[in-house]
Amino acid sequence: MKRFLFTVIFSCILINSAVAQDTVPAYRAKGYKGNVSYINRYLLWNGVETSHGYMFNERYYVGGGIGFGAMAWGDKAIITGSIFAEGEAYWLPRNNTPTTAVRLNYIRNFSGSPHNIFADVTVGWSWGVGSHYGISANAGVSIPVFSGTSWVLSDILLIPILSVSFDF
Repeated sequence: MKRFLFTVIFSCILINSAVAQDTVPAYRAKGYKGNVSYINRYLLWNGVETSHGYMFNERYYVGGGIGFGAMAWGDKAIITGSIFAEGEAYWLPRNNTPTTAVRLNYIRNFSGSPHNIFADVTVGWSWGVGSHYGISANAGVSIPVFSGTSWVLSDILLIPILSVSFDF
């Protein structure tokens, strides 16, 4: 009986210490948060983005950022720049958690094609790395809202998005 009681108490101590170590990392504390991301749209456009904003608590982030990308289209390279506003929710108040994000993204094509506005919706996972950094992986869709000179919501087209980011 003593051995059983000792095993139960020892197991509870181990479980409690393991749960206590899965706390929210500092980069998700209230205040400033930033990230640098690699993003792939259309499964052929590759780019780099940075986002900076405010964490209201360990679960909710609002921010904005800029990005640059390139893709090969036939025999020419298309270079783009983007400006965006975004919101992100971390589902669980712990170190490793699923995430959901929405973004309104203005993308300007520097190669002469018209500018575009997209609404992006992604889901992913965030892993805390140490106490001050994180890595996130996301997948989702980009929905064209405006292209060139016309609104395009009636022609809904879902464009795949994949991204990996370093959070600080």
